[in-house]
Amino acid sequence: MALATKNFIKVFKKKNSEYDIQKTSPRDTEQEDPAGAHILDAIIGDKEVSLEDGRVTKAYFDRLRMVELGTFIMSLIGIGLSVLQYEIEFEQMNRKWSLFLLWIIFISSILLVAMTFIRYLLRLEFRKRRNAIPETSTIWSTGEWPYMLAECILVFVHPSPFLYDVSFEMNTLYDNVRIFYYVNDLLGMILFLRVFVIFRVALMNTYWYSNRAQRLCEMYDCDPGYFFAIKCIMREYPIRIVFLGLFLSLPIFGYWIRVSERPIIRTITDPHEWNFDSYFSSMWNVIISIATVGYGDYYVKTLFGRIIVFFCCMWGSCVVSLMVVSVTTVLEMSFLENKAYHVLKRLRAKKIMKAEAAHVLTRLVKLKLRAKKGQDVPPGKIEEVKKHLKGFRIASRVYRELGNSETGFEEMERQFDFMRDQIQEVIRNTKYLMETNKLLMSVLGIDKNVFDKFNTPFRSLINNGKESIVKDATRSDFVSFMKVDEYDHKESPDKNLPYS
Repeated sequence: MALATKNFIKVFKKKNSEYDIQKTSPRDTEQEDPAGAHILDAIIGDKEVSLEDGRVTKAYFDRLRMVELGTFIMSLIGIGLSVLQYEIEFEQMNRKWSLFLLWIIFISSILLVAMTFIRYLLRLEFRKRRNAIPETSTIWSTGEWPYMLAECILVFVHPSPFLYDVSFEMNTLYDNVRIFYYVNDLLGMILFLRVFVIFRVALMNTYWYSNRAQRLCEMYDCDPGYFFAIKCIMREYPIRIVFLGLFLSLPIFGYWIRVSERPIIRTITDPHEWNFDSYFSSMWNVIISIATVGYGDYYVKTLFGRIIVFFCCMWGSCVVSLMVVSVTTVLEMSFLENKAYHVLKRLRAKKIMKAEAAHVLTRLVKLKLRAKKGQDVPPGKIEEVKKHLKGFRIASRVYRELGNSETGFEEMERQFDFMRDQIQEVIRNTKYLMETNKLLMSVLGIDKNVFDKFNTPFRSLINNGKESIVKDATRSDFVSFMKVDEYDHKESPDKNLPYS
């Protein structure tokens, strides 16, 4: 492909150079080149046209995956230590341990920002090696710098050792109780947004985001991004992914609600009055919010709690919608399942029709025997006959309707039957023509070898391939049969053998 492209470019430039030589007047030289050679030079320059090197792109993709693994580890460290530090700072257990954890979180956040910057640079080089962007592209020219800056700011937000014991006060929304938050508590809630890094690394290690998948997406002119991987996974495992997203969101939203509502227990007299100190109570509030039930046994009282519940309800609406779509997709019948269902309904209708017909005939015979004996016919017996006769008519109509509503598979079978009939007719006509040609050649005195050479393809087709063609009616056999006349226009490599 690269060789053909280079040859095309050489021919293209040669034609344009010949066109330039033929110009005679100065006015013509000032006109634009109608063939557009200068545009082609501006696009490709004087460099050789090259394709993607699979080994190089795989090496860069592996490096990118290693950096993503580093961001995954730093994100886990930050989230785990943030939860532990929150418990220590809220209970005022040990100041030294709390500060020590804050310093570790601070260092891991700096490393995470550095890895994020390196990740964007490696991703840029990876796209260059795949020839997706020009070699001179930078973070600024590709427009990636706003996303890089936003991600670096997001992953750098963390509980800081410089903000230890810094707090602010606010009132609850219902009973106007004065409460206070530590600034590090809210920063720890924001730090939990690093779960998107974990989610991204998990997607990157799937088959749908591999180097091969991205190359194929470029071939088919589609975006080889994370959204494409999500679509593929949702198509493969719809119900699993929906339930996994639901259950993983419960502890995250539960932690946020607990951090938002827990400061109330510092001011109330009875700790059991508002038991959001329990993590399970917070998760229960998330469950009834996602399900849009709202029993009222637990409800938020703070502004931050209301904000969290708002996003929780939005997420719940999305999960419920995805669940309905996933269940509908799973329960949708395939073509073969629909075919089996159609045949089973038809057989059931036939069985009901036979049973109703048997009931009608049996009761009519009994009524006739009673009439011969001179016995009276009860009115209820006649009603039973009418009832079964009506059931027979309904079953017969259903059976006919099911027979008329043929599926695509039955239509395909009918088309193949028609094709077999046509092939049989062509074979019979061909055999008749062979016999006629043999008779004519014998009358004209033509050599028998010429006759055999002319009729060998027809004879081999009829004698050897007739049974398979009539039985299978495959497209390849049909095409080979229709191309028999090509033997007349081709020279055989061996005079004693037909062309093959």
